[in-house]
Amino acid sequence: MAAADNAAELADCLTGIADPMERLQEVVRFGALLDSYPEQERRDERLVEGCVSRVWLWGRVEEGCCRFLADAESPMVKGLAALVVRLYDGVSPEDAAASDVRLAECLGLDRIVSPTRLRGLMRIQAAANSLALLFCMTVKEG
Repeated sequence: MAAADNAAELADCLTGIADPMERLQEVVRFGALLDSYPEQERRDERLVEGCVSRVWLWGRVEEGCCRFLADAESPMVKGLAALVVRLYDGVSPEDAAASDVRLAECLGLDRIVSPTRLRGLMRIQAAANSLALLFCMTVKEG
């Protein structure tokens, strides 16, 4: 599975919802469906910098694929984080690190989400890309 494939699946789910408020409600629903975030991983070094709401992102590699968990204090931001988690779930670290998917544009959120939340989404996605790059370097060194 590639990040572009996951982005296409997410786009199928969200861009078919014409009403912007309903689309945002679906984003919040994605957040509610996230796996629970381990309390012991709710550490400062897991916080995504630059987000207004506190957002935690934690990742690992299992069987050659990225697995991310995320949580946020705000239901909407948690939903945005869930989109990033779904974008990279099951993707190789190399593909995730090299991904150029612009999630907000791909999902039509750039026209309906506030600029503050868009910046948060971009920062969450950038943090996930950075973790994937770190995973790539760790695999090469190990």
